[in-house]
Amino acid sequence: SLSLMLPAVLALLALLAWWYVGRALRPVDDLLGQLDQSLARQRRFVADAAHELRSPVTAIRAQVESPHPGSADPTYASRLRDEAARLSTLVDDLLALARLDAQPVLHMRPLDLDDVVFAEAARLQSVPGLRVDVSGVQAARVEGDVSLLTRAVRNLVDNAARHAAGLISVQLERAGDFATLVVSDDGPGIPEDQRVSVFERFTRLDEARARDTGGVGLGLAIVADVAAAHGGTAEAQDNRPGARMVLRLPLPVDRG
Repeated sequence: SLSLMLPAVLALLALLAWWYVGRALRPVDDLLGQLDQSLARQRRFVADAAHELRSPVTAIRAQVESPHPGSADPTYASRLRDEAARLSTLVDDLLALARLDAQPVLHMRPLDLDDVVFAEAARLQSVPGLRVDVSGVQAARVEGDVSLLTRAVRNLVDNAARHAAGLISVQLERAGDFATLVVSDDGPGIPEDQRVSVFERFTRLDEARARDTGGVGLGLAIVADVAAAHGGTAEAQDNRPGARMVLRLPLPVDRG
């Protein structure tokens, strides 16, 4: 009897051991999978950043090293300034994303989001052929990192200006537990199947247009990361015509 039962008992013990070990290691496997995805994302980010940095650096070098730059090309200084500005913007965006990736301690304090919206919209009032409608902006106070939230609002407004045919509409309201900022334009809009991917890093729907207007595909990625860091959300919607960018940020909890 023992000789018949012992193999069965050993097989049962081996099966139980395999099941328990597999169950115990499942979180480890999940963690390793997440680490692999994170490393792949970081490698892709570094590769994309290197590619984007190469373009303005190459352009600047070509113009600086060209013979008689001032006399041979009257637009030399202007083009050099444009490339330098694009390089500066790209570096600033990369630094902002690196800060957000490091999950820093945010410097939270009360902020009148409507003041930020009015200030950023005012920058575009002098752009020829562009009208900015801020009649739908209401008072809304949030708590957050002032520099990051200001950057997110600026990126939304600049993104709308980049693609608008002639009109940008900005709305801000308190809705439920959130302050909702909507920045709309009357441009070509965003295809429905790409309204999520536009918030990914280095995503550009129109390569030629984005390069001509200075975009490198990081502005909306910063908006999404800033929103997530503050417990909010960012999404793209159809404006018919154009696109609507919606940023939702939680309102302060009333401790009274």
